[in-house]
Amino acid sequence: MKRALPVSGGIDSSMHYDRYRGDIAAFRRMLAAYGYGAADVRIHVAGGGRFDFDGDGSAERYRAASQRRVLAGLRWLAQPNEDDLSLLVVSNHGDPAGFCLWGNGSFISPAQIEALLRASPARKVLVFGQCFAGVFGKMTVSRSVICCACGDTESSFECASFGGRPVEYDEFLYHFVAALRGQYPDGAQFGTTLPTQATVNILEAFEFAARNDRQPETPVMFDRDRLAGALRLSG
Repeated sequence: MKRALPVSGGIDSSMHYDRYRGDIAAFRRMLAAYGYGAADVRIHVAGGGRFDFDGDGSAERYRAASQRRVLAGLRWLAQPNEDDLSLLVVSNHGDPAGFCLWGNGSFISPAQIEALLRASPARKVLVFGQCFAGVFGKMTVSRSVICCACGDTESSFECASFGGRPVEYDEFLYHFVAALRGQYPDGAQFGTTLPTQATVNILEAFEFAARNDRQPETPVMFDRDRLAGALRLSG
């Protein structure tokens, strides 16, 4: 079984930038290409609502990124079997204490994720695109690969402009999802060879994103069980 939990808290309407929705849509459409259906993905964005995240032309319901609902989503993500695959993707603001949710002062800490996922025997891919993302590398979660846009004392950044036009994504997540999909979410061409979706693993996707990241951030990966080289989102 495969499950994915994309989350973008955004804090409030003045801080919930367009690129956060872009990040989540890019991952949802990548997951659709891997065969993840509506029952396999729970999206938590801002205060909740409806939006066409998967690109099928029809708006779908997404949940609020409140603490109560995101914690419930993490419990859903904690699957019971060794062959299961769980993916967490986080976009929006970060804090040294964790990643921000919808509502000032509300966040999810590394300790909370660790407590909810630690007992799950599933393979886990945990992707953090926010500032101070590296704080989540301190978690002890078995059978997990933790990919962070930046270190635990660094900021993460939106995409640098490309060809004189703005790019509405976060830089690390933009390259990471492109590697997993085999194409950039906005169709950009950077003159670099993308991995092939059918064969790319998490290690290759992370290395591609880190290599092509154009911003002053240092992507870091934590893979204590050495899973990344064999781990694919296709299962």
